[in-house]
Formats: sequence, C-alpha cells, structure tokens
Amino acid sequence: MARETWHITRTGHGQGSFLCPPGHPAHVYSVIEGPANNPRISMSIDSAAQEDWVPQHIRERAAKIIANATLIESEGWLMHVYGYFRSMYLPESGERNVSTLLSVKRDELPDERHAAVAAVREYFPDHAPRADLIADSYTGRKLYGSYPCVHCAEAVQYEARVDGLAVFGRGAGHVCAKAPDGRHAWEPVSA
Repeated sequence: MARETWHITRTGHGQGSFLCPPGHPAHVYSVIEGPANNPRISMSIDSAAQEDWVPQHIRERAAKIIANATLIESEGWLMHVYGYFRSMYLPESGERNVSTLLSVKRDELPDERHAAVAAVREYFPDHAPRADLIADSYTGRKLYGSYPCVHCAEAVQYEARVDGLAVFGRGAGHVCAKAPDGRHAWEPVSA
C-alpha cells in the first residue's frame, strides 16, 4: 500500500470559501494528499483543520495557520457578503444552512437575523449589522456579481484574495492598466 503524503501548499489562489475575509488563508493555501501534479485529495485549509480523518499533524498545522492569520473586515468584503445574501435571513432556529434561509420583505425580521450578519460574525463576532447594506438589497443596488470596470470595460468582481475588484480567473487580473491608480472600479448598478 502506498504511503499517504499530505501537504499544505501556498498556491497563491487557495481553495475554499469565497466568503472568507481578506487575509484568510483559504485564499492562498490548499491541502492535498498525493503528488502535487495528481492529488488524490484536494481540500480547503478550513476543512483540513476540522475533519477527523485528516492526519492530526495536518489538522494542527492548518489550525495554526488559520489562528495566526490577520483577517480584515474591509468595506469591499462587507459589500460582497451583504450583496451575496441580499434579502436572506436566518430562520427562528438560527440554522445557517443555505437551504433553510428565509427570503423576506424588508423589516419583517430584525437586522440581527440577516444571513450576512451571521456570515460576518463567523470571523468578526462583534460585527454590528449594516442596515445600509441590507437596505441596498431591497432598493435593487447590486453589490455582488460581475460588472464592467469603468476604466477598461473588463468584467470584474470582488475578490477577497486581493481585497479589490479583479477579472475572474486571472492571476494579475486585479491590476487595471487604464485606471490612474491601477485599480479596477465599478458602479454598483440597479437591478
């Protein structure tokens, strides 16, 4: 039987949640078992830290990398998370499974139960609900998705790995050659 070979690798693109805040290791690390060019298992660093079947030394190393990360509660990330969850709220039970979320009219439930608030508090427990970003969901202002850059017209979206807008799938896609400051920009549009 072949020996298991586990690796935590800084890939630069990571593997994991697109809702993790800037600075989270899921944006730059992957955990694999097997050869790098043909892994048998490939997973996020978050999963590796939590799964009992992952070797203990890998779980511990993954947990240490996560614990030592400096997470950033940036405005761009908050817009991304609130935009993703739009009008979704947690049910009375507090269950966070996406299949149990409720889509309701504004002011039917308290902002404390907004799904974005729960998602942000996973990383920043003292986060106060952002009524302005919740309201944007109901006014039609889109904070999530892909829109043309106002400088270069490329379709860009928020990417927490660079804490800014980037052309999806391009390693250096966060640099805009036509922008005076080199950063893509878009105007959130109405639905």
